[in-house]
Amino acid sequence: MVRASAVDHPGEWHWTAYDELMGCRQRYRLINTQVLYEMLQIDSHDSFRRNYEQGIEEALFKRKLTRNAIWTESLAVGSEEFAKRVGARIRNRMEIEILQNTDCAGTWVVREQRLAYG
Repeated sequence: MVRASAVDHPGEWHWTAYDELMGCRQRYRLINTQVLYEMLQIDSHDSFRRNYEQGIEEALFKRKLTRNAIWTESLAVGSEEFAKRVGARIRNRMEIEILQNTDCAGTWVVREQRLAYG
């Protein structure tokens, strides 16, 4: 919503992961932060929080906030195994496709199939 100019900072839009990642939300959490820290090889919440906030501030300051189709047009993004698992669970969609992302090695996307008009 920062890119859309609805808010100036992700912390102002409470339907993002920002509050949860910063440790502000304790109930109804969706992110397993322990697994996230292990994957990022970070040893503490404070270390993660500092790095995350610094990255956001740099992006806001430099205004490197441009639309990236992988995030705005995909239903899921991740490993091939993850994409196939998520793709198998999607229902009530016309057609989906699971594709390897050519911009980022090892990344796969699940998206609605692009059908030609008519």
